[in-house]
Amino acid sequence: MNDNDFKKAYLDYLNELTIQTITSNKKSIYRISLPYLDSYNDYLDIYIIKNEDGSCTITDDGWTIRMLQDNKTLTEKDIATIKLYDIIKNEDNSLSITCYPGGNIGYCIHNLALCMLKIDSRHL
Repeated sequence: MNDNDFKKAYLDYLNELTIQTITSNKKSIYRISLPYLDSYNDYLDIYIIKNEDGSCTITDDGWTIRMLQDNKTLTEKDIATIKLYDIIKNEDNSLSITCYPGGNIGYCIHNLALCMLKIDSRHL
């Protein structure tokens, strides 16, 4: 393997293990299972909701905060981490980021995944 193949090999690996499914045809909701394991040894699931204005809302569907509340370990440091990644904590305790038309949806998906992993790893 030459030096230029490392990035391609990694991205091919991620592409192979990332699964996209439609969860609701009526609302254009997609689930993406990322090949990153949480502290329960499950793959991270994120949801992408296509909005009428052309934007996409990327969310964890409340998993991160629910996990912390179940373990009674939600801290101010977790809230600060959420803000650090440009993620919003909604009233329903879901974490989300909105990608507007012309925005970088890859960046938004990546930031939400990093935020989820960072918070989860702090509570192992």
